[in-house]
Amino acid sequence: MSYSARVGERIKIARNRKDITQEQLGKALKVSGGNVSHMELGRRKITVEDVFIVAKELKVDIRELFPDIASIEVENLSYKEVVRFQMNGKTFAMCEVISPS
Repeated sequence: MSYSARVGERIKIARNRKDITQEQLGKALKVSGGNVSHMELGRRKITVEDVFIVAKELKVDIRELFPDIASIEVENLSYKEVVRFQMNGKTFAMCEVISPS
């Protein structure tokens, strides 16, 4: 089983546990339910950004979806959220700008 398929299977399990449809999850990802199906089956590459969106939408820890994350650090600032993590010996960072309320 490919890495994408393993992550996709974890997404499917978490999505079903939360009783969320592929269409609902697709809306959060700005893709169709069919694309979510392809993601879950490993037929569509899953980006790191996709996994963060999925984790946020399903309210699960990112490590539940990405099995190879060695460490994760979240820095919440008043205007942005920065997430840094290590996987397979490489460091990645994601930044999301927080809209003012």
